[in-house]
Amino acid sequence: KLCDLLLKSLDDREAVRWLRELGLTPRCDEIAAQAIISEASGNNPQLSHWNRFTQYSFVEDQGDGFWRIEPSLRQHLNESARRDDALAAHLNFFHHWTERGQPALAWFHQWALNAREAIEGWIRSFDAEWEANTPENMVRARDLLGWWGEIGLDESDLEHSGPKTWAKAHITLALALHDTPFRVRATALALSMAHYEAALAVFTSDEFPREWAETQIHIGTVQRALAREDVCTEKQALLRAAIERYQTALRVATPTAAPREWGEIQMQLAGAHRDLLELDPSGGGPHDQLGRSIHFYEEAMRLWARARHPREWARIQVEMAATYAASPAGGRVRNLERALECYRNALEIFTEADAPRDWADVNVKMAGALMELPFGDRAENVRNAIAHYLSALRVYDEATTPFLWTQANLDIGLAWGELAYASDDLSAYRNAINYITTAGQSFGRLGRADEAARAESIVQDINQSLQRAT
Repeated sequence: KLCDLLLKSLDDREAVRWLRELGLTPRCDEIAAQAIISEASGNNPQLSHWNRFTQYSFVEDQGDGFWRIEPSLRQHLNESARRDDALAAHLNFFHHWTERGQPALAWFHQWALNAREAIEGWIRSFDAEWEANTPENMVRARDLLGWWGEIGLDESDLEHSGPKTWAKAHITLALALHDTPFRVRATALALSMAHYEAALAVFTSDEFPREWAETQIHIGTVQRALAREDVCTEKQALLRAAIERYQTALRVATPTAAPREWGEIQMQLAGAHRDLLELDPSGGGPHDQLGRSIHFYEEAMRLWARARHPREWARIQVEMAATYAASPAGGRVRNLERALECYRNALEIFTEADAPRDWADVNVKMAGALMELPFGDRAENVRNAIAHYLSALRVYDEATTPFLWTQANLDIGLAWGELAYASDDLSAYRNAINYITTAGQSFGRLGRADEAARAESIVQDINQSLQRAT
């Protein structure tokens, strides 16, 4: 009612028309106002109209040449607009902002015109940035998240887009918030969980059982991620809440009704118990946590058997290996032996020719396990680890997998450094310096100043040892 009184109080119909037209876009400047109002009316508004518009108390200066109508008034203007008039204005704004190179504003109007197509286009843009996986692409991925800032995903958006599209929008945002790297992830993860919870208002277990189960799995995954954040003070509680989510989803995701989801839940349950084990390896029943984790991996292998699903089976072997490697329960030596056995199993499936990236990743993990072995010939174990790291570098590339390539160079250098300190082998010292220097320079190019400084410090220490050895 207050908004209606405000509109009636304006002294001319032209002012009301400007408000109704410009209230459909999140922000505007004089160029947009002149172009859109001219197109809508067939007239050429004078500068005085824009000046009057910017002097209203409910029109806010954004400080960069753009202005915006106060949000509650904008909402009223949107709700009271005639549908045909609003769609025509949104289309005009979409073309205008596209031509001016303002993709976020253009996308807002695309959402108003066709929410489903807008989401699909946004997903394609986000996936392209995510798959490129460079620092510049990650900045653009975070910018894409900002496009949603004007989309409240509230009841009006639910009515506009329809329940399934509205729920998919929440799921899309939740996935992106979970996947996008932030310096402090806790806030993004909390928002991700809130979006998943919102989607459950549509994806109920009765009407959309598969989507409901998938969303429960996603929430558990976010809870596990939150538990890994340093700022989290309730790690065990979050992990147990995640386990409860997975168990709840099993009401719907049975091996016969939803085998894929059932298998994914077994994997997530195994991972959550491994998280609990890593969180408190000396207490909380480490034998039980290890046993439960392995049990769920073995359950997953009932679905993804080696003969029928070799790649899935191999991935389970990799996860089991990581669980054994993380556990002190049952004896450290025995667990590392089991981990190495699982990695070898995986490498029977993941070959350099058929699955190069998986093959490289397993080689790195196997090298890490070899570096931890407390038995056997230490020098031989380290040289075997170096061989596996070098295998990975046949696949990793600075241009396409910059962080993995850099980390592998650092790990190789550290391994050579251990051999150098143990034997005073001059060539080992030089190999260590070369690989760690390469890693440090790459960390610098990636904007990881702390890692670059650490690498430089290690190189200085090795150089001093080399000088003493010569």
